Amino acid sequence: MSASALPRRTLVASLAAILAAPPLRANAQAATHLTVLTSPSDSGGEVYYAQELGTFKKHGLDAEIVSLNAGAAVATAIASGKYDIGQGNVVTIAAAREKGLPFVLIAPASIFNTKAPTTALVARDPAIQTAADLAGKPVGNTSLHDIGNMAIDVWLNKNNVAPSSVRIVEMPGAQMSEALLRGTVAAAHIIEPFLSASLAAGNRILAVPYDSIAPRFLIAGFFSTTDWIRAHPNETRAFKAVMAETSRWANANRARSAQILEKYTSIHVSPTQTRTEYGETLDPALIQPLLDAASKDNFLRPSFSAKTLLS
Repeated sequence: MSASALPRRTLVASLAAILAAPPLRANAQAATHLTVLTSPSDSGGEVYYAQELGTFKKHGLDAEIVSLNAGAAVATAIASGKYDIGQGNVVTIAAAREKGLPFVLIAPASIFNTKAPTTALVARDPAIQTAADLAGKPVGNTSLHDIGNMAIDVWLNKNNVAPSSVRIVEMPGAQMSEALLRGTVAAAHIIEPFLSASLAAGNRILAVPYDSIAPRFLIAGFFSTTDWIRAHPNETRAFKAVMAETSRWANANRARSAQILEKYTSIHVSPTQTRTEYGETLDPALIQPLLDAASKDNFLRPSFSAKTLLS
């Protein structure tokens, strides 16, 4: 029967249904849903950039991003299977692997680069000039047992000062400059965006403890479990591609990435702030220095190989 022979009411209804339907796309496929845990910070910013720029969608992923500050909580959430991929520091991931959790690095996140450090040990008192001057004194750090604390220990050892002679005081980064001003701590290990603000307030860099580990190394990465990776090979490959593309973009587009970071985290990015460098490939040579330092400081067993975290 021709269209002209159809009852008018049927023809009108058919046309209305066609007009209301979404347009068809050749070989269109629904994006795969993916849950990603990251820290609301510059170091965890890659996934925010990928979301804003549409890079996830470009690679067929529908990413649900959840911001979480505590590294241990991220590891627990990934181990439970509640979330797919998490962002955490290399030592935390390695320590979890030692305890039997089958974590594997999928993509790099933040890199320490001695040419543009985002973390430094800061002092205010003119009497504090060397590592020896900290013996018997309190030093601020964001945690009593993290890679910042470990880096301070390595730096003290290299300067012939026993780490046990320095008392680490746990405090939020936002409170460290005030603690230096009051004299509550003799020095503080401060990370951006608080570092640049602290220096602007008249404090000075005493040392960059991460330098004692290596001039350049991977601090953090995105990881999941071996079971999830085996079950989701396509999603794993797509996520790797997204992160590689986003890292290259972010390292070259500081002004735009700052706008995106502020949008997703409400963190103000100062024009004077040193920005995070993002790794573009998972290079074992960039992973091993932090693991070696962690082994020396008894955070990990001796001779923990970077290749363990890549397979």
